[in-house]
Amino acid sequence: MPVITAIVPTFNDQNFIERCLCSVIDQAVDDVQIIVVDRGSSDQTQAITQLYKNEVDQVIDAPGTTLGAAVNRAMLHAEGRYVTVLRGDCLMMPGAMEVVRKHITEQPQTRWLASTNLRIDVDDHLRGEARPALPANLTAYLKHNSGLIPPAGVFWRKALADEIGVFDNDLDDAFDYDFFCRLLLADHQPTLIGKTLAAVREYEITEPLAALDIAEQYVHVSRKYAAYLPMTQRMALWNNCDLRQRILTLARAEMQGSKAPSYMAWKLFTHPWWVSDHHVWEAMFKHYEPTAKHVA
Repeated sequence: MPVITAIVPTFNDQNFIERCLCSVIDQAVDDVQIIVVDRGSSDQTQAITQLYKNEVDQVIDAPGTTLGAAVNRAMLHAEGRYVTVLRGDCLMMPGAMEVVRKHITEQPQTRWLASTNLRIDVDDHLRGEARPALPANLTAYLKHNSGLIPPAGVFWRKALADEIGVFDNDLDDAFDYDFFCRLLLADHQPTLIGKTLAAVREYEITEPLAALDIAEQYVHVSRKYAAYLPMTQRMALWNNCDLRQRILTLARAEMQGSKAPSYMAWKLFTHPWWVSDHHVWEAMFKHYEPTAKHVA
């Protein structure tokens, strides 16, 4: 039985999938199960993956699925005691699996662990790093989006999925953030590894609306867990989520052009407490052009 299962969800990652797979295959350990789950790539991702069919234990086709649903499909076939998810455009650092295996051998009580991520661009140039930090509590984590636990280089006991449930099938980019929230809700704090185990790829924002959609997923997840918090923390989280939602709404209004007034009017109707925010009113009337009827 493998010690670790590495799940690699992919979607149109032809420029990165080979490096991603090789970064896992080239680990100096033998007891790693590799499962690739393709979400319906229309480029050469699947063809490149097939080049490594002897090294990859299983390839699953899951067209049209979210990231959460795709990883859940792979979880049905995961045999490792620990699981890690590495998106098809990211990299596992050399020696990472050996570090993890050594740690869980010496500390078998470890439930899940997180590590530092390198932040790289599309050409593998270093942009910086993201270091994990233990959240003081679930509220602290929810108010900081995903910043306290970088998404890659996280390993967790497969048995935890039986305890808290698998990933949310409806979530895409925030699927792992939601899973980490449930781990924290169950009082499972991560063990922080003082090593850099993975590199996560960052892109220039070319589709602002898509970026806003991703940000709103995190707000949605944060708000979902408010009911589990004491009232004081719940109110603080609600205020935090409301502020973030308002900022995202104003950003969307900037992209609406002449439709911004009607868009913001609808948002005020559904969020009447925003009426005291002058930024909301500015967004409403920035593109307002009175008609001849109004002028008369």
